[in-house]
Amino acid sequence: MLALSIWALDERATATANARDAVTEKERAETEKERALQGMFSALRLNMNYGQPGSVCVSGLCAEAPPGDGDDAPWLSIGDLSPTAASFVGTATSRVFAAVRQYGQGHVLVYAHDGLLLDRELTPGSDNLQFAENALRWLTPPQQSCPGGITILLWQGTYARVDSLEQVNSFIKRRGWTLHVTSDETLEDDLRCAQVLWYLSDWDPPQNFASQQVPLIKGFVQGGGGLLVGGLGWSYAQQGGPQGTAALDPYAANELGAPFGFAFTTDAFQFDRNEPIELLSGQ
Repeated sequence: MLALSIWALDERATATANARDAVTEKERAETEKERALQGMFSALRLNMNYGQPGSVCVSGLCAEAPPGDGDDAPWLSIGDLSPTAASFVGTATSRVFAAVRQYGQGHVLVYAHDGLLLDRELTPGSDNLQFAENALRWLTPPQQSCPGGITILLWQGTYARVDSLEQVNSFIKRRGWTLHVTSDETLEDDLRCAQVLWYLSDWDPPQNFASQQVPLIKGFVQGGGGLLVGGLGWSYAQQGGPQGTAALDPYAANELGAPFGFAFTTDAFQFDRNEPIELLSGQ
């Protein structure tokens, strides 16, 4: 009986040690992932010459963010707006300009101005294009779902259209990747062989966007795909919808954000173009 008790204690000790090692290994992996992320985005400085940035609420960092329904992987801010930047609407709901998280086997990156990567904003001295390159590389999964190379799907926005993204498209071509414009009619088929979906602020989404397209996108990311989202809540609230009378709800970008735990605010910031947005400044 004593020998059996000692054996049982040894088994428990081994199981405890294995569990502790597994936790340590997971923590080590998470630390390495965070270091890699910092290496990609640290010290990038984003400029905007034509637009006023907004902000995004993300779960865990903003009280008004939707809770999301994913796993426990936290959101990380990779760029906060300066505390000296005043919001036109008063007290700012959030100062997070860009944030990232893992969701299932995939990743999500959101930024709070859909015009950030337009050709006219990619000016000398800014790191906007480098941000686009690093974001797409970080979001691209290591395994390809289909032969034929990396495909970046583009859901065009109301103002951010493929013909105004030529510099980003040139980068994509240089890497041997493909930028392919998708739509509500082709999205399900297009996602089967895509690695990243880039969604831009669409003020006229399909009628059943939340119930039909959003679940497809959610499943795509859970399975390992990347999701890049550029939105601007204040602009839609002021000008979107029929005859420019829209309130923020339902803003399609926020319907997309609900399962992932993000929503764009109506904050509009007075942006000092001599004080760029510095990434990884607001962790």
